[in-house]
Amino acid sequence: MSCLNITAFLSSFGSAYICDKLGRRASVRLGAIIYFISAMIQIFADGLATLIVGRCIQGLAVGILSMTVPILQCEIAPGHARGLFVSIEYLCLNLGYVLSAWVGYGFFFAMPSGISWRGPYVLQASLAVLLFLWTFILPETPRWLIRNGLVDHGKQVLADLHGTGDVNDPAIIKSFNEITEAIQYEDSLGQATWSQLFKQYTRRAIV
Repeated sequence: MSCLNITAFLSSFGSAYICDKLGRRASVRLGAIIYFISAMIQIFADGLATLIVGRCIQGLAVGILSMTVPILQCEIAPGHARGLFVSIEYLCLNLGYVLSAWVGYGFFFAMPSGISWRGPYVLQASLAVLLFLWTFILPETPRWLIRNGLVDHGKQVLADLHGTGDVNDPAIIKSFNEITEAIQYEDSLGQATWSQLFKQYTRRAIV
């Protein structure tokens, strides 16, 4: 059981780089692909070793998604509702834990058939496919687009998310300027280091 948590912990450190390089939406898509592959490995596992490998790979996907999803939610949410948007993920996570207990209980009645333990992995693979397909509907975040030089696209996405699609709306222009100023300020601070994370934000890093 701990294989997933260990690899998720490790991959969460590197997923920030993937998120910045590929974009938030592409990172979610990558997490879904890895999750699907890991689920398929576990579905067709012929022994404990294969299950452990599949579980470890699954942890990589969980690490990527657990880092990327809150960032994506914050960056597409209106300023006054960011806390609400981020809390949605944790609400869904806990509902997922509840659902997984009932899924396991339901498949228990299929014993001694192999579907009793393969069934939950089939469901996981199906959800990974759904997540992958949903990324083609999900917009890239305005902040990532603007930071990476796709200014017009970023402004349009911002207008679509928080307005009526009119990029000349004063509220959209104000929001766009705030994002641009925040990016410029962050750039002026330079690249943060890992040592700075633990020295300057020790308590938060530990949490």
